Amino acid sequence: MLGLLIGGWMAYDVGHLYGAEADESITLNPFNVSARKEMGYRASNSVTGSKVETPIMEMPMAIQAFTEDFIQDVHAADIYEIVRFSPGVTSQDNGFTSGNSQLSIRGFSTGSNPLRNGTAGPQNIDPANIQRVEVVKGPASFLYGVLAPGGLVNIITKRPLNYARGSFTQEIGTDQYHRTTLDVTGPVAHGVSYRLVGMYQNDIEYWNPYSAVSTDVAASVSWRASPILEFTVDYERYTKEEDGPLSLLPTRSVGGIFQNFHPLPNDFNYTLSSDFRDTLQDNIGLEANLKLGDHWAVRGNFGYNHIDAQFRATGGGGVPGNPAVIPATPEFPAIPLEYAFNRRYNHTGRTHRDRSYQVDAVGKYRLGDFGSLRILAGYQFIKNYLRTTNRQVDASRQPRPWDLRNPATWIRVNPFTEADYLWIGDVVNKGNSEAYYGGLTVGLFEERLIVLGGMRNTTTEFLSMNELTKTPVGPKFFAGENSPQIGALFKLVEGINVYAAYSESFVPNNFLLRLDHIPVKQAVPTLGKGVEAGFKTELFDKRFSSTASVFEIENTNIIQTFVSNGLQSDFQSGVTKSRGVEFDFNFSPQPNLQIYASYAYTDAYIAENPANPSFVGRVQPGAAKNTVNIWSRYDFLETTLKGWYVAGGATWADKRLADLRNPDFWLNPYTVVSLNLGRRFKVNELNCYAELSAKNLLDETYNAGINSRSRPRVVMLSGAVEF
Repeated sequence: MLGLLIGGWMAYDVGHLYGAEADESITLNPFNVSARKEMGYRASNSVTGSKVETPIMEMPMAIQAFTEDFIQDVHAADIYEIVRFSPGVTSQDNGFTSGNSQLSIRGFSTGSNPLRNGTAGPQNIDPANIQRVEVVKGPASFLYGVLAPGGLVNIITKRPLNYARGSFTQEIGTDQYHRTTLDVTGPVAHGVSYRLVGMYQNDIEYWNPYSAVSTDVAASVSWRASPILEFTVDYERYTKEEDGPLSLLPTRSVGGIFQNFHPLPNDFNYTLSSDFRDTLQDNIGLEANLKLGDHWAVRGNFGYNHIDAQFRATGGGGVPGNPAVIPATPEFPAIPLEYAFNRRYNHTGRTHRDRSYQVDAVGKYRLGDFGSLRILAGYQFIKNYLRTTNRQVDASRQPRPWDLRNPATWIRVNPFTEADYLWIGDVVNKGNSEAYYGGLTVGLFEERLIVLGGMRNTTTEFLSMNELTKTPVGPKFFAGENSPQIGALFKLVEGINVYAAYSESFVPNNFLLRLDHIPVKQAVPTLGKGVEAGFKTELFDKRFSSTASVFEIENTNIIQTFVSNGLQSDFQSGVTKSRGVEFDFNFSPQPNLQIYASYAYTDAYIAENPANPSFVGRVQPGAAKNTVNIWSRYDFLETTLKGWYVAGGATWADKRLADLRNPDFWLNPYTVVSLNLGRRFKVNELNCYAELSAKNLLDETYNAGINSRSRPRVVMLSGAVEF
């Protein structure tokens, strides 16, 4: 977060194929988007750690920024396929309607969607409209409010350019995969530019049954009304329609505790072709940037995020009553309970709306020979609405369970109509969050020492209503917290900086603590505290840049439930901790070779758990103790191979605990390897490329989380033209 007030306003790097002349997006110097082209995989600046464009070298925290060139080369299908290259980031289990963007950072679930341009973001993210992705490590409530302590992800979308440019890309792959993208931008009048991005994708049809079609349309316009005033508006609509949505892998359970996965074919899917999951997302952003004299800039923005997801699936689960054996029928033999897979007919809905209003002011002053002073002040108000619905066919009418050993029992017919799905839940949650924040950064000794400090005061309100009974689920909850952040960075020698930082995070607990089953008081927020120290380098004419860090995070006030004489009591006595080491680097030993690599050692564990003392010392579920990532690209410059390139890399993740209640159930380590071979060429002066790619080249089968499924090897042929 260092350099809190350095430089311009926000940066959006707009890349293009082949690295031609440097891009310049619509700018309002020195405040808004100075968007100079980041060459290749190396991103020198970040906006997420400080809310203004700041050199990563001058921020006392670990930050990874993934450029458009990198995102294009890895052929990311979702946000995880980008941020998994950040050290210490793993996939978190995705729920039925929670989308594809649930992540774990430094052993803690993010608990919320990634940010989109610094405000509330969507639950499903397609890379088509992504300009770059930034990952900020550690508690970050000072700048972004309610957050888990591990860190955050910010998606920066594509912005208009002030010259005409366009690209068309077509991908065709195995298992019926195909994807089309269009990206056009340019000026339409003096001071006015636009950008339009479109995407259509038919996903792989590997599982039986499964098919999915997704679309993404994004439009943005920037208007430089005067030399000191600029407006930007953007709109994005994403849709995804899935038939036979991909199911979880059935697990063996004893007493409700997961033991392992059933041995089933890789293409197994327990949903029906008549089941569906339909997702619609709308995002609107309005932004105004104003320069006030020589020292100050003000930005105001509004963000709107709407998500509607409808999920009807014939799910699975335990057999009611837990009989030892499902009796035989004239058609089928008896089924031992261990292999009996109950069929539950559910329809789940989720409607989520966020409205965010934010104003930031930044000032920068020279204090003579003393140094420099940078000032940040801001206000944010967020209004949330979440409605979750659940309808289900009565359990007494549900058909005979499947025998997971016998495919002949896998009857894939839904005998019910919509009228058979009875309402069992309809809850609306409404909440507000209001925050004031401010910070100072002081540069001393010709900016060799930079010291910062900041504080945010956040208050929240929350009310939950049962729409079936028209009654409150509980009282109206209020919470508030002050979140400080301090840090310092010292430039040892040219190209080597050392830093240290302390920061906090908080998450409200909208829950009434019980004493002998009687609600007595509201739970206080869960608090995260983190310390971090490390060094950053930019060496060999900035061809090598790296960050190495050590960290420790403590998350306290975790709610635990005790049972005595059949009565439940709740106490906030749980503590989880995470500590570790992270390292990442970008290296270009020569202009046509790029290497990015990262490593993380993360020890995330249960530190205190009076309710279940046996849990103490156990690893946080889903956290990998060791992760290693590498990606590289080599462009041939020799005469005979000029225009050809090869790119590829691998991700390795250590074993992860699947279920906190079972210390013997671990998800296996996995390695995912990808490889690209392509050629750049010109057709009638148009830049083009053709590429053959293989994702998951070794066809590794793995589970990133207990509720996650790996994708098989996909071989793709891609072609693009830039005009």
